[in-house]
Amino acid sequence: DANGSWDLDGADRELRRFRPFDIELVEDPVAGLEDLTMIRHRSPFPVAAETAIRTIDDARRLHELGAADIVVLKPQRLGGVCAALDAAEAAGVPAIASSALETSVGLAAVVALAAALPPVPFAHGAGTALLLASDVTDEPLMPDGGWLEPRRPRPVASLVAHA
Repeated sequence: DANGSWDLDGADRELRRFRPFDIELVEDPVAGLEDLTMIRHRSPFPVAAETAIRTIDDARRLHELGAADIVVLKPQRLGGVCAALDAAEAAGVPAIASSALETSVGLAAVVALAAALPPVPFAHGAGTALLLASDVTDEPLMPDGGWLEPRRPRPVASLVAHA
């Protein structure tokens, strides 16, 4: 995930350098749907778009341009699970659900989105609770053997008492 930090020449150079490796996909090698479209046609790897998709109109534009092979959708950035599902449909390509470093409350939405999307041969990005020192729930959503059980998180009682 280059987070759109490469220009077209830099992306071409780096992707050529990565050819010998078994890379599943490249996420956001360049910024903007137009540049993603150009890189997608030159890349030896599938191209994923995340940062360029903020609205359903962005997803439609991605589809019109053929800008990516897959989209990475973060429900919190798109306005929730239903909006993310609409964006997935509008994009017209396979979709991965991913978190933006949320607690278990946000991860529950990511897991719900992942469960609602058609199956893909890629892992969804929902293991970020492992990166946090603590959580706002009594039983954080932690991956077990690469899986997250879909369940409703319950906030820590002391947090609810102060709300």
